[in-house]
Amino acid sequence: MSIQEPSKCCVCGDPTTKRCQACAKSGIDLFFCSPEHQKLVWKHHKHVCGANAHPFRYPPLSQDELDGLLAFEHELVTDQYRDNILSALPEIEHELTPDKIARGHAALQQTVVGRMLERRLGWPAFSYANIVRFLSSSPATPNDAYRRTLFRLRYEIWAYHLRARGNMSDAFAQTPFWSNIALFDLTQLASLAVDLPVDSLVRSQYLHSLVVLVSLAVQRLQDCTAIPLAYLQRASEQILACFGDLKPGVDEKDALAAIAPLLDALRGAGVGRMEVWRTVSGRLAGSCT
Repeated sequence: MSIQEPSKCCVCGDPTTKRCQACAKSGIDLFFCSPEHQKLVWKHHKHVCGANAHPFRYPPLSQDELDGLLAFEHELVTDQYRDNILSALPEIEHELTPDKIARGHAALQQTVVGRMLERRLGWPAFSYANIVRFLSSSPATPNDAYRRTLFRLRYEIWAYHLRARGNMSDAFAQTPFWSNIALFDLTQLASLAVDLPVDSLVRSQYLHSLVVLVSLAVQRLQDCTAIPLAYLQRASEQILACFGDLKPGVDEKDALAAIAPLLDALRGAGVGRMEVWRTVSGRLAGSCT
């Protein structure tokens, strides 16, 4: 099935009217110019296609994520780890209740990561491993608590790799796929100063575009001949275009600042700078080199 208004293939950027039909049933317009391009990202996109397309439903923890979380349960909480958390407090403290602030400071007194996260998240003592294992399977109807906890633990996975590698590009290359998606879901929306509910259509649309981009990047990092650099550049440009829908009227400089960490993470795959402007119709657009 095709629609009348042509759009861009989310992989290569070529004009097309063909889209993923399973996602379209949920209101998501994800365009592919050919079955071959759809297959390129199917390994990852299949987890959020169809019934999981909108609202965007993250899959449960992968085996890599589960193994990583269980492995660093007993990792020592270093002074640098504590300093990183404390340095972020001024930005979010106004959003926290006094109880959560007190709980957070008490958590930082713990000596290992598992015990610290239990205190920060309000879990029973020594429940870490059981909760993590529970999150590796998907309940029939995941509630808000399940989603928030899954999201939070994926952020911790990424933070672990950033501490270990020291830069965004190397951390991205080592972080499991869905933990990378969760990171940029969180940080880019925060950079744009938007707080969208899980049932926001524009948020789901953006996340599908993000899945495509990260899937292409992961494959190119594994084999630079597998995915042309131009595909990553065009997919990055479509992420930028999504910002105009996430926050209508967003300033070009703010949009560029929001996408900068993602471009930094993709540097190892060959992605460089982004130029940003508005089209004649007023839509946000960019050119990635």
